[in-house]
Amino acid sequence: MKIDTSLLRERFVIEEKSSRDDAKALKLTVPSTRMSINLQAGEMPEESYVVRSGNMHSCTRLVSQLVSEYDKGGPLLSRAVAIDWSELWHNATSAHERLYNNERWYAIYHKGKIIYSEGKHHPFLDIIEKCDVINKGDYDKSIKMAESAFSQAGKNVDIECDSNVALVAIIGRDKGRCSMVLREPGHTTTCNYSIKPLKKKINLAQGLSTAADVFEGVALSFVIGKNGEELEQGLIEKYSDKDREARDARKRVYEINAQISSFENRYEIRYRPERPDFDRMIANAERFIRDELMKKAADENGGDGT
Repeated sequence: MKIDTSLLRERFVIEEKSSRDDAKALKLTVPSTRMSINLQAGEMPEESYVVRSGNMHSCTRLVSQLVSEYDKGGPLLSRAVAIDWSELWHNATSAHERLYNNERWYAIYHKGKIIYSEGKHHPFLDIIEKCDVINKGDYDKSIKMAESAFSQAGKNVDIECDSNVALVAIIGRDKGRCSMVLREPGHTTTCNYSIKPLKKKINLAQGLSTAADVFEGVALSFVIGKNGEELEQGLIEKYSDKDREARDARKRVYEINAQISSFENRYEIRYRPERPDFDRMIANAERFIRDELMKKAADENGGDGT
């Protein structure tokens, strides 16, 4: 089996045409992350899935769970004992995520239909996945079909999709590569890592879940930096919920660093340009928030900064 997939950041904007100045006119923004995966090993039947989630690390890690399950037990939908999808989702989310992200959600699609979901996702995503199967991955045609579905329901709408590739992962047993686009406050960076075996063949799921670790580490670095600077400025109180979240986030980043180090000990890993440095990202987030607070203070005082 081989992984060849990409993760998309998506944002759909759905706006009613005929009543744009009407406060009651339909206007929706639907964000999501999306990853498709084809699973096949040897002569076993191929299964294709699409996973959507509210953030990049959960989406990527859940796909890695599907890869792991297929790797261990073959096709997922034809087993005598049905898969516990909820357990897979639990394994794809950290204790920190479960404690602090009450809006977490995911949906797993097979042939355009939801086979399992948890949390609250927008039903428009279900429409797009049904259309996408009919149009065989042609998003432009799928969006037009979705617009037609709204029209039949009495809503004349425009649908726009802003989509950006956040991860490209090509991982086999003998070599692998992940290329990631990381969003830090104020700028965007890249992280690429290649994988080669030392003694054992590459564990496909682990190769992909490491990308999820990086995404989660970047997100938590911002939380730590933001809350730390706001604590320093007296905007949040010590031992408050926000302070506790930042402290727990720091513990989670330690865990992520340990997981990445374990990955590096198991395989030959080469980074380009360098291994993600979460301490540096935390410091950058602190500076960013400090600058933003100074700008806000200057604006409130007539722009003189006093």
